[in-house]
Amino acid sequence: MSEKRAAVVTSTKPRVFLPAEEVRRLKRVLAEAPGPMNLDRTTYEIFRGPSQSRLHWTSNGDAAWEKLLRDAVPLMGPVLLRTDLHCYELRVAEDRILLWRQIRLAPPGGVLRLSFFDTTSLRPIGRRSKRRPGDPIVHESGLLAEVDLPGDWDAGVRRVDFPEVMAGIPDLLALVHGIQGWSPDLTKAAWRAGRVTVIYAVRPSRSEVEVFPLLWARSVEGHFHWITRVARDPITGKIVGDGAGVKLFLLDDDATFLGWIRPSKETT
Repeated sequence: MSEKRAAVVTSTKPRVFLPAEEVRRLKRVLAEAPGPMNLDRTTYEIFRGPSQSRLHWTSNGDAAWEKLLRDAVPLMGPVLLRTDLHCYELRVAEDRILLWRQIRLAPPGGVLRLSFFDTTSLRPIGRRSKRRPGDPIVHESGLLAEVDLPGDWDAGVRRVDFPEVMAGIPDLLALVHGIQGWSPDLTKAAWRAGRVTVIYAVRPSRSEVEVFPLLWARSVEGHFHWITRVARDPITGKIVGDGAGVKLFLLDDDATFLGWIRPSKETT
């Protein structure tokens, strides 16, 4: 009996073929990676909250893109954390949560901000709760540590002084979008030509961040299409990803584009 295969169309021949089971495994690896909370996460883990309460994420009915962390029992209870568009979440422990997002400031001020919270110390958000320019996350308390990573579009490893409390956070891949060579006088054509998407390989335990520019992404990303999620395969070290209007793709361990993973008409 023949086995259907999926082909990775490489930039150079010969094409690389993957067995169907390998493609399914890569999809599972990617599905376990954090994606934008407003796009592709529908279920979330329960966190331990103040006074042994159980917290979970809900949506704002009037603004479905907003996610609200609140007590899981009285569903209309006070909101303890609020996120907006394109925020990412990682459960580090039952009472520890890492949130990261790109700060929405005019270039070149855009940065990636990582915030580490103790969920047992969260208090309800009020009118005077902390709101910062360009930051889509609102909180009142519980922040253990925070790091701002500057926009950097060149490949390489950078030293970052992560607070000691963040040393136990596992390595993660974060996407950052920017404009290379930005200035207020850029023409629209130059603005489009300078678009760049990079992967930040964030390694708190090693106090470093490695930058992987995805120059090939310029040809596929646009107003309605962008890469939203990437994950490193723990077996091969390669990176798999997809996005809004962007199909499943495969990168080498150094983020070199290998090709799109798509069904093949060939069989074995």
